[in-house]
Amino acid sequence: MGAAPLTGFTTATVLALPAVVVPIVLVVAAIGSGFGGSGESTVEGAAAFRGAETLWRTVGWTASIGALAALAGWAPGRRLAAGGARWLAFAAVLPLMLPGWLLFHGFWTAIGPGTFVGDLASRLDQVRLLRELALGAGLLAACWPLAAWSVAIERRGRECSSAALEAIDGLPWARRIAIAFREDRAALLRGAVMAMLLLWSTTVAFDLAGVRTFGFELRTLDAEGASTATILALGWPGLLPGIALLAIVTSLPSPREDATTESAPGGRWSIALWSTVVLVGVPILLMAWGVLRDSGLDPEALRAFAILHGPSVLPTLAVAGSTAALAGILAAALVVAWAPAPGRPSNLLRIGLAIEALAWTVAAGMPSAVLAAAVIDLWNRPVVDWVHRSPAILVLGLLGRFGVVAVATAWWLSRRRPSGESALSAIDGPRRLGEVLAIERSRVLAAALATFAAVFSLSLGEVALSSRLAPPGDAWLATAVLNAIHYQRGETVLIAALAMLVAGVLASSTALWAFRPRRRSPGGGGLVAIASGLSLVALAASLPGCDSRDGAPSSPGMEAAMDDESPPPVPATFTVGGQGTVPGRFRTPRAVEFAPDRDALLVVDRSGRLQRIDLDEARRGRADAVWPLPEFDMGFPTGLTVIDDLIVVADTHEHRVLVLDAEGRMLETFGRYGTGPGEFVYPTDVVETTDGRLFVAEYGGNDRVQLFDADRRSLLAFDAGETGMPFRRPQSLALAPDGEELFIADACNHRVVVVDLEGRVRRVLGELGRDPGRLAYPYGIAFDGRGGLLVAEFGNNRLQRLDPATGASLGCWGGFGEGEGRLRYPWSVAVRDGRVAVLDSGNHRMMLLEIDALLGPTRGPDTEEESSP
Repeated sequence: MGAAPLTGFTTATVLALPAVVVPIVLVVAAIGSGFGGSGESTVEGAAAFRGAETLWRTVGWTASIGALAALAGWAPGRRLAAGGARWLAFAAVLPLMLPGWLLFHGFWTAIGPGTFVGDLASRLDQVRLLRELALGAGLLAACWPLAAWSVAIERRGRECSSAALEAIDGLPWARRIAIAFREDRAALLRGAVMAMLLLWSTTVAFDLAGVRTFGFELRTLDAEGASTATILALGWPGLLPGIALLAIVTSLPSPREDATTESAPGGRWSIALWSTVVLVGVPILLMAWGVLRDSGLDPEALRAFAILHGPSVLPTLAVAGSTAALAGILAAALVVAWAPAPGRPSNLLRIGLAIEALAWTVAAGMPSAVLAAAVIDLWNRPVVDWVHRSPAILVLGLLGRFGVVAVATAWWLSRRRPSGESALSAIDGPRRLGEVLAIERSRVLAAALATFAAVFSLSLGEVALSSRLAPPGDAWLATAVLNAIHYQRGETVLIAALAMLVAGVLASSTALWAFRPRRRSPGGGGLVAIASGLSLVALAASLPGCDSRDGAPSSPGMEAAMDDESPPPVPATFTVGGQGTVPGRFRTPRAVEFAPDRDALLVVDRSGRLQRIDLDEARRGRADAVWPLPEFDMGFPTGLTVIDDLIVVADTHEHRVLVLDAEGRMLETFGRYGTGPGEFVYPTDVVETTDGRLFVAEYGGNDRVQLFDADRRSLLAFDAGETGMPFRRPQSLALAPDGEELFIADACNHRVVVVDLEGRVRRVLGELGRDPGRLAYPYGIAFDGRGGLLVAEFGNNRLQRLDPATGASLGCWGGFGEGEGRLRYPWSVAVRDGRVAVLDSGNHRMMLLEIDALLGPTRGPDTEEESSP
């Protein structure tokens, strides 16, 4: 065995051990410890795990999309193999650079509620079906290039096929298609299984569409506090797709080499053209059209993106660059390891490479919760815990997810080596690393660059894994974009999509360069050394996180405190909650209000429950009652109001308002889906005037506030158009203490609009920004009973107190974090009798504090005079 293959194998092994091999060993070990000899699970929490149900649903979805992707990519793949369609090569790479959840969003933007199709589906009660169709279209748009490239790679270099010869004889199209399918069925099967592998580890797109999958079930179990051993033991089916893919890829026959490729018939050209236009252009155009239709894309949108998400750009680029550099080194090392050498290849080397290929493939198919749990279990140990507390753990996690790209690229380039060259190398080939690099330079360079571009772009769009592994306080751009989808900031999504498209164009150029055969090897020796240096520089840049602090925070919750500009923590007297679906715990709570006629709080969350949390000293923090909402298949409420002894719920995704008694019994509903008077599209909050009328805020297709009389008849609707900036998600309402003004949290315009009771604008408080007095996605507002307006800022992760007359800041509290007094995406705030409840949605908890605790040293610029003796 030559020195060069051994060096390549050693380099690949060094990368594989921490990224995939040891994590997989931990999963296997957890499986062995979690299941007894009877084969029944002995793992704590397994009884509540609906793995079997979601497992078969996931298999059904992934198999269906995989089969459709094979059909959609067949004609473009044959055209790619025929050459002469460079635009098609670009188009066949671009979708791989955009995450499936973003493509799904592009379809849903154009056909969801507020559009003609969405309105029709709502009236026919077929919103779920429409959403699943959009999900299928988005996933298909993301996966079809896998099949196309699989066909192109297998056909590249073949002799003129039997299908082309039979076409000369004038056989019918049906016969020609049957012959062509027989030729390409192995490549189509590989492409379909690769699509299944990609979708198996995907959860975000399914989550957005409301489809519960196996990965979602594992993430829920993880979020509810299950141990790492539990997640690893229950997630063992996540190992199967990777094993199946590798078995299929290696068992199918290889194509013949060193021949010419047939030209594609004109009909196939048309199919390839239209398939590409529909599957690539449509979702992107629909997304752009949806944004331009609703709000437009202007310099103000770019400024808002820079203010809100600018801090997340550098750490995201650093982590993605580090991951891509390591993946590029892996690809180069595997090309060297698979290079032909004189003599008979070492069995040990072949077995080692096969094990590594299996490990990378299995890790790529693991559900995110399983892979994250294994990586955390590996590095959350003494001596190496610095990795666990730094972005390095995210780099290793992303490398484990996308390292299979390096394996596939190196394998493909090795298969493209002409048989004559392989024979000559086997007889009298190079032995030393320098000689191998000199001869294999073009393949090494192509593998490294193509892998770097692809993994860099894929890492930018990863959400599920990054949200689990990123250290507290480190921003991640894809997570910010996903939040923008939730709070209807369409231009943020479009700007991020355009950025990912730029990365996709670069990746497409590199892939096209690698796909084109070259007669001579270009210059550029020392590729591995250069890539190693770039990787170390990028990794070093990522270690401090997103600012100038040295190192990562030493414990959760310290990240905000370590920044001198961060506000002080919320002075909570007690905190209740934690993620879970048992009574007293929450799953992304959305609204909070003090209960009628008792010392308790009402909280509604994304599990479809309305809970009453006791505040009495003897039972403080316990769930006194849990009421399931009548319907929540389409989504969950975001607003709660107490009117006398009634509980009023803005049933957002059911497009109506619910009225319950103090014990949670349904009394009435009013409103239905629509854009006319008395109809709703995503109602968000309700407030009562002193004379018994009701204001109801809406977002989505309407973005307005309606006024109803006591008989639930719509009296008027207004949208703040006179300000030159109509409402964009009016999320929360608060009536002034004197009952003469209505305060509206205009969330996506980053302001609070004050109107009279006829809807005429009187003034506007705040504007976009992070400084005191400025706002970022104000989601909850409430008067504090001391002359101030409390604002829960989803985007700034803080509670701010404003002067309701001038908008001047009277204090800020919170700061991003998980520790005591820190906030993570706060959604709602409620006040009663000097007590304040703040809903810390991202941390799945609720804080209770005294308003007097806020009126201290942080109150405002005149604090020093007022607090002096």
